[in-house]
Amino acid sequence: MSRAHSELRPGQDVTAGFLTKLSHRYDQVDPANNSIAPFLDKALAYLQTRGGPRIDVTG
Repeated sequence: MSRAHSELRPGQDVTAGFLTKLSHRYDQVDPANNSIAPFLDKALAYLQTRGGPRIDVTG
């Protein structure tokens, strides 16, 4: 899997930039089916409040 295809490998960190770019890619294809958009603001706020730019999606 690769980030170029918006896929994560186990243990790979998620950053605010990755989430924002992923949402933008969904918007370019079909904005009505952007499954990231409803959660993007909350995810970005979470990344800000926890003091780090990354989260680990493993587990």
